[in-house]
Amino acid sequence: SYALIKILRAGICNTDLEILQGYMGFTGILGHEFVGRVVALHEDVAEDIEGEWLGKRVCGDINLGCCNNNTNTDATCGICDDSLGYNQRHPKMSRNHCPNRTVLGILNQDGTFCEYTLLPIQNLHQVPDTIPDEIAVFSEPLAAACRVVEQGLVKFRHDN
Repeated sequence: SYALIKILRAGICNTDLEILQGYMGFTGILGHEFVGRVVALHEDVAEDIEGEWLGKRVCGDINLGCCNNNTNTDATCGICDDSLGYNQRHPKMSRNHCPNRTVLGILNQDGTFCEYTLLPIQNLHQVPDTIPDEIAVFSEPLAAACRVVEQGLVKFRHDN
């Protein structure tokens, strides 16, 4: 189920600049750092879910697995829809490792340098009222930095 999001703020980062130079061969709308407001939900969204999201400020996970893009689960990769049991072993990585994924503003999915965008509800994160848009827009770079640590790509040296 998708949400229509009005973009309130969008950030630009080095990835966007690299894409302009040909990185990833992307030719769509750039932008993957954003904060927005949910202004509409797809008609298949249940009323109880609608009340949880409609009107809320959000940021979002930029990876969209093939389970977001197909209504027939037989056509999915088995990772992001968990038919291979991958989520139980790596619950935070499933959409990131979907071989058919799209990435907001980077890979086969228009980004957020626009007035509105569509994202699956499962990719959204509500932004608390206490966090201003100017700070909330940096949630994606923070998430990316945390992902590096989760993947064990950073090793800490323990001095005694």
